Amino acid sequence: MMKQPKIFLLIGLFFLTLCFAGYFVTKVFGIKFDIYMKDQTTPISPTYAVQKKSSNFEMLWTIRPEAIIGLPENEGSILMSSKLNKAYVLSKTGSVTTLNLIDGMEEQLIRVPYKAMPVPIASTMGINSRMLYIGFESTQKVQGNMTWGTGKVEAYDITSGMLKWSQEIPGASSINSLIVTEDTVSVDGSSSSNYYLLDAESGEIVESDPKLNTSFVWRIDNNLMYERPHNGPAFQLFNQEQNKIIWQSENFSVIQPPIFTDQRIVAKSGSQAIALNIDNGQPVWQYSKNQNGWSLFSNIAESNNIVYFITSERNLLAIDILTGAILGQVQFLPLPNNTRDNDTFHVTASGEHVLVHTGSGNQIFSFRFSP
Repeated sequence: MMKQPKIFLLIGLFFLTLCFAGYFVTKVFGIKFDIYMKDQTTPISPTYAVQKKSSNFEMLWTIRPEAIIGLPENEGSILMSSKLNKAYVLSKTGSVTTLNLIDGMEEQLIRVPYKAMPVPIASTMGINSRMLYIGFESTQKVQGNMTWGTGKVEAYDITSGMLKWSQEIPGASSINSLIVTEDTVSVDGSSSSNYYLLDAESGEIVESDPKLNTSFVWRIDNNLMYERPHNGPAFQLFNQEQNKIIWQSENFSVIQPPIFTDQRIVAKSGSQAIALNIDNGQPVWQYSKNQNGWSLFSNIAESNNIVYFITSERNLLAIDILTGAILGQVQFLPLPNNTRDNDTFHVTASGEHVLVHTGSGNQIFSFRFSP
């Protein structure tokens, strides 16, 4: 009868030994296995280099965004805008950092992402001479014309970096289009039943028009209104004073705010670029995969009547906005560790400066272009 405790003690020691052995095996071999699996399954972010370029493109600097304060490491998708000698870099989580276009030096951290959950995702950006405007997706499922947790627009003073106002867009799950002028901000929110016009200085809603009965206004120039009718053509020119339609373009999708100059309207439609004559709405030139063997792989940027975009072959093109002629190009070469083929690049231009972000390659290249 006295031997039973010894038996139980031996059994306990046996199981304790098994536990220690299991822990040891897990820590040693499990870690190695985990590292092995990570090496096998984690995709490597592609890294790009400039393979060749035309002589009118001068490379100024390059930087990885994780080196910028406020930008999360390896976040991938960012948006950029530029004005004068500054570039504004926006991450998906909403941090905004100002860079000097000439030397790439960080100048100012305008916005820091919220620490509270859920974090709203930044989806679009616009700028005028005073403020930077950011469109955010909703943080919850949106129904009807609810305003809490919906897509919203925030405005920041570009000099001080201070938040000026925040306006939630009723019924919007995200912000499709953000058209910024010196006086107004036109907002098209997805799933929202109305188009909204905001006061650029205060953020107050000054107009709210049902989408079924009205057009989304791209631009107003004196009494001329460039608009997108509901279920109509991509562009329509309406003379408010004469109360009549001047011209209508063909019907095609427009997936970024169009570019307006004195003589041209340039729009991105799917994976192609389309330039229209601003006087009659007729196509002047077009770049598409079927026509040129490649398609657009970025947004379209414009400065000094030159448009810039990335092709699916990873070429940065400088295009004469009037004729569609190629004025210069830069060819990016994915380095051997590039394991992805679905990066989306982003381009911004101001004056003679052009910036390119390489998507999940997570690099920013800066160029000076001289036609």
